[in-house]
Amino acid sequence: SVKFTMGLMQLNSNKLVNNSVLEIENGRQIAFNNVDEIGAANNFWYKDISTGFLLNHEKFYIGLNASNLGKHNQDIFGENINSTIRFEAIAGADYQSRNKKMTLSPFINYNIQNNIQNAWAGLNIKYNWLMISGAYSIDNDFSLSLGTKFKTFRVLYQYDMTTSYLMNNKFGSHTLGLRINTKQKNRR
Repeated sequence: SVKFTMGLMQLNSNKLVNNSVLEIENGRQIAFNNVDEIGAANNFWYKDISTGFLLNHEKFYIGLNASNLGKHNQDIFGENINSTIRFEAIAGADYQSRNKKMTLSPFINYNIQNNIQNAWAGLNIKYNWLMISGAYSIDNDFSLSLGTKFKTFRVLYQYDMTTSYLMNNKFGSHTLGLRINTKQKNRR
């Protein structure tokens, strides 16, 4: 598969003070020593490409992914910085109950970017329309999610705790997702 990503990054130089450090990617920091020389707020678009594959068997799956292949240029307050490539590998299995109402899916994940390596292990549980998931990393980060899945839509709440290498601390984030499936035409 191939994925094209684009987005808008907004940076406000008015919030910087001398000797500020900005963490633009996990483990990637930029120091600003003299903020008086920096211009006004920066708004810029970025775009990049990713590729990967997933071998999906009836009982297991395995995949590899590489992101930021274009190493998109980030002109942040006059500092020209290229994004770094992120590599990721995942493997897992699906165990379905005999009555097909419940599926247990354990998985492992490994990723590396900016010389930071991380590995995760987790479990997804689906019982009828209810989905529960949890994962834990070697850095003591974790992720938990709870959701529902129906034929036409899916709602998911996720909480994760991750490490900021800049602040040497852990921070939590909340995500609420909604997916709506439209009616599809029958294929011939």
